[in-house]
Amino acid sequence: MGERYLKKGYRSLNARQHQTIALIELLSREQNIVKQLCHLFEIPRSSYHYHLKHRGLVKPEREKLRQQAIAIHRDSRGSAGARTIAGQLNQLGENVGRYKAASLMRDTGLI
Repeated sequence: MGERYLKKGYRSLNARQHQTIALIELLSREQNIVKQLCHLFEIPRSSYHYHLKHRGLVKPEREKLRQQAIAIHRDSRGSAGARTIAGQLNQLGENVGRYKAASLMRDTGLI
């Protein structure tokens, strides 16, 4: 029974919101059907337009954290994980938790 029904959180082939918005943008280029596509993928139109407006914005404080995370990872010869990076960023005076450090690592491609 469970295999037949999709779980509530699965929309747009279980993609994240930014991937879903990119798909809506791609599909809506052919025709002006943003309203229908947003309804189909259960994305509010305001979120769609907000994402398009702020897509290319670079936040300087986040970029600074990324550069610091890269330096910490490089200095550890690739052995520093999210917890180590978060701890060292906290020692440098930045208020960063391990999940934000993991996000920074994901953004910069650090493993």
